Amino acid sequence: KYGITRGVKLRYWDDEVLFEGFANSSRSECNSFDHVRLVIRPDKLNGSDNAGQYLTSLTKKLRFFHSMKVRTILDLHPSSKIWSSMSKSSNMVYEITVSSWKKIYDACKDFDKDFTYFEILNEPRLRPAEWNICLQNIINELRSYGVDNLLVLQPHHNWFSEIGNLSVPKS
Repeated sequence: KYGITRGVKLRYWDDEVLFEGFANSSRSECNSFDHVRLVIRPDKLNGSDNAGQYLTSLTKKLRFFHSMKVRTILDLHPSSKIWSSMSKSSNMVYEITVSSWKKIYDACKDFDKDFTYFEILNEPRLRPAEWNICLQNIINELRSYGVDNLLVLQPHHNWFSEIGNLSVPKS
């Protein structure tokens, strides 16, 4: 149903030169993948003078991929610098994550929900018990804000021994 089986991850989609090279070489190859993950940096959305430009670039990329019927997963992926401040508390994770997604949603809310998915947070660095609570609070806040896109969840790669401690959030 969601059409996300074969995809590519674009870390530097906001670099116009790199993206043009990708776009020109991929126009004919878009049939070989059904989705693309765009890495979204919270530091470029929060406390940055260029947040508006970053979001404008994001909507341009969404239009490009949607015109080719390629689904997009927007992957909130903090830099090491942001992670070091986020890892201090689950409140910080909540604040930065919610603030980022509200800005992204405001810029992207008119795009087709069947082609625009939100990956809440790439490999969260909280312990599973803490993440369960934080994640549910994030989802509750985003849903009350109006976010009705499909939410993609990804566990931290160190959690596999603790996967049974994760709970499925209520959407």
